[in-house]
Amino acid sequence: MLTIDSTQAVVDKEVLAALWVRLQPEIKAMQETVAAGGYTDDRASLNLLDDKVMVAQVKQAAKPFLGADTVVLVGMGGPGLG
Repeated sequence: MLTIDSTQAVVDKEVLAALWVRLQPEIKAMQETVAAGGYTDDRASLNLLDDKVMVAQVKQAAKPFLGADTVVLVGMGGPGLG
C-alpha cells in the first residue's frame, strides 16, 4: 500500500490530499499492470523487478563482458533504461 508522509513537506496538506485523490486512477492502473504481468502496458517496467526469466537472460547476455574494463552503450533509449 502506498502512503504519503507529509510531516516534512513544504506543500500544504490540503494540496497533497488533493494530489493523492488525483493520483488514484494511476495507482490503480499500476497495480493492475503488476497483477497482470507481461509487457504490453506502458507501465510494464514495473514487472522487471520480479521477472526472474528476464534477469537470467540479462545475466547470460552480460557474461561475455564480465572481464571488460569499459563498456560503451550507444543509442540508449527506453529499452536501455530497463
